[in-house]
Amino acid sequence: MRDYAQDAVRKLERIYDGIVKSEIILSFERTRNSLKVAEIHLTVYGTLLKAVQKSDDYQKSVDTAVAKLERQLVKYKGKLHEKEKAKCEKSTKKINYHRALTMKLESAKEIRKHSITVGFLYETNKVRLKLVPLTNVGYDNTIRDKSIHRPGLALAGYVALFTYDRVQVFGNTEIRYLNSMPLEERIKAFNTLFKFAIPCIFVTNDNPIDQELVQLAADHNVPMFRTSLETTKAVYFLSDFLDDQFSPQTTIHGSFVDVYGLGLLFIGRSGIGKSEIALDLIERGHRLVSDDVVNVTRKGEGILIGAGTDLVKHFMEIRDSDLSMYKVSSGSGQFRFQKRVEVVVEVDGMESG
Repeated sequence: MRDYAQDAVRKLERIYDGIVKSEIILSFERTRNSLKVAEIHLTVYGTLLKAVQKSDDYQKSVDTAVAKLERQLVKYKGKLHEKEKAKCEKSTKKINYHRALTMKLESAKEIRKHSITVGFLYETNKVRLKLVPLTNVGYDNTIRDKSIHRPGLALAGYVALFTYDRVQVFGNTEIRYLNSMPLEERIKAFNTLFKFAIPCIFVTNDNPIDQELVQLAADHNVPMFRTSLETTKAVYFLSDFLDDQFSPQTTIHGSFVDVYGLGLLFIGRSGIGKSEIALDLIERGHRLVSDDVVNVTRKGEGILIGAGTDLVKHFMEIRDSDLSMYKVSSGSGQFRFQKRVEVVVEVDGMESG
């Protein structure tokens, strides 16, 4: 029962990841009804949240106590965000906050990629995905779809719904199916795939694959890569990368800072002081995402992700100072690569005096 209670408490981290400590007390109340008591304490950044529940069953008591804590966490998180917003308003003085993010960014021109090359995918993800190339061909092949395909049915000969233009992933299921057949049948199954213009193939879990099949892929100009990652993790990373690449993007002139976990995008005319405000926040312990040029990607419904560019990276341009460029060190924790845009701050100017 203690393991069940610990699993239930761990699920609360999905609501708020700032839980520092948890304590579970299961006891038995010696009364006529013989009640089972579940008492759970959560420590979140110096605040203690507590829930106690009694019933005739330990599991019921735990579930009800966790539900109470879930409501408390949602309320605590809301109060924390209100505090953070109040601090931002105080430090930036006369600034207008605009929460209608989509309306504010609609005037910027969106750009959507129509395709990327297999070579670009490999170079960008070879470290993250621990990729080992099995062939040295087809790096100019194009990927036009952000989805991933598992070609199990196509290997079995059913190709009516084969989405061949997607990245193909061979996991344990596909490899074990191939290994269940003689080599001649494996070659026949692969030849079925190569009747279509496949962009590339990824083999997960460090699964071995016949050299004859690798050579067949090379003969058809299809690049193959192997990764030691599990299929689920590899598919997640690939899908996340392709979603970023094919989502609509736009470029915003401004400064983007992570303040208490809230993504603040400062916009305004050139020279108004956006970078100076961002630098002041960074010196107070907050983190820079990007300065001057911010790439904003629209992911899903109403979700905007801001990131810097390869050219600017973690540099800031500060006017009216001895140093025109200010470097923010990623090792010091003052820099992050991307953040969700949650508040757009338009800097109108400061009153004198």
